[in-house]
Amino acid sequence: MNYKLIKNYYSSCVEVDTYGEEGIPFFLKDLRRLQRELEYQKKWKDSFSISTNIFNLISYPYPTTDGLVIDIGGLFSLEIFSDNKDSTKKSLILTPPKAFNEAGNIPLKEFEYQNLIDLTSSVLGSQNYTERERNRLRLMEDNGIKAFTSERIYDAVDSAIALQTKLFKITNSISDYGHYSYSLSTAEELYPFIDWTSILEHYIPNAKDTLDISIQIYNIEYFNELGYYATIDDPSRPIHMDAIAKYLTVYKIVTEAPNLDSELRQLIPDSPFQTRANLCVEKVLDRFGLAVGRFYAMIASNGESDKINLETIAKNIKSALIKRIRNATWLDNVTKEAAIKKVCD
Repeated sequence: MNYKLIKNYYSSCVEVDTYGEEGIPFFLKDLRRLQRELEYQKKWKDSFSISTNIFNLISYPYPTTDGLVIDIGGLFSLEIFSDNKDSTKKSLILTPPKAFNEAGNIPLKEFEYQNLIDLTSSVLGSQNYTERERNRLRLMEDNGIKAFTSERIYDAVDSAIALQTKLFKITNSISDYGHYSYSLSTAEELYPFIDWTSILEHYIPNAKDTLDISIQIYNIEYFNELGYYATIDDPSRPIHMDAIAKYLTVYKIVTEAPNLDSELRQLIPDSPFQTRANLCVEKVLDRFGLAVGRFYAMIASNGESDKINLETIAKNIKSALIKRIRNATWLDNVTKEAAIKKVCD
C-alpha cells in the first residue's frame, strides 16, 4: 500500500466526523464556511467558481471504484492517474458525476421527496420541539447560520432536484462521449469556473511541474454547459448561481447526514460518503487482508485445536492495525484518534 499516494489524494478531501452526536457541530461549521464562500462570490463576482475553499468543503472520495475518484459536490467527478512508465507524470480526468451512470437515474430522485424535506429540515429547520433541535439551533446561532423557514426548505430541495435533473438530462442528451486533452493554461481559459491551480495543488501536491500535467475532459459538452450556467444569474433558468448554491447545500446535507447523528440516519440510512477515518482503516486493512485470510484458513483446516488461538490472533491483528495507524505520518492526530476508535469499537 502506497501510503504517500493515499495522503496526496485523500488526506484533505473531507474532515473526520465520526463523532456520533458530535458530528453536527463540525458539519455546521463547514456549512457556514460554504455559505460564506458562496455569498462572497455572489456579492463580488459575476459568476460561480469552485475556489480552493469550496473544493475543501464539497470533495468526497467516491467509494464504488478501485481508482482514485473524487466526487466534487455532485457537479462532476475527478480522477487522478499516473503514467504506467513514469509515476511522476500525472493526469487529471474530469467526467460528469459517476453517480449518473451508476444509478441510471437522477440520484436525488432515488430518495423519497418527503425524506429530503425532513432531512433538510432536521439540519436547517427552525423547529425547536426536542432537546436535539434546541441544541442544533444554538449551534446554528453560534456559527452564524439562520434557520430555514418551511418555505425556504421546500425551495432549496426543489431547486436542488431541478438542477440535478437538468445536469442529468444534459449528460444523456450528448452524443459525443470522447475526451479532449488540455494543458493547464488552456483549461484555465476554457473553464474558468474551476480553479485549476487549486485542484493541482490540492490533489497532486508533489507534482514537479504543473505545466506538464495533462487535463482530460470527458463529455466536453457537459462541461461547456456547466461553465455557461456558472455565469448565469437569472432565477428563471434551471441552473444559475443561486440554484448552484442551494444544490451544494442540499447535496452536502444528503451526502454527510448519515454520519452526523442517529436521527438523520433514520431518514437516510445509506450514503456513499466516506470519512477519512473510514478510509484510513480500510486502506490499512488492505495490508492485513492476506494475513487475516491465512489465519482463517489455518483455523478452518486444523479444526478445534486451533480455535482456542482465535482470540489471541484477533487481538494481535487489532494491535498491529492500531500501531500501523498510530505510526502513519500522513495522518493528523484527529484522524488517527477517530480511526483507532473505529478499530476498537
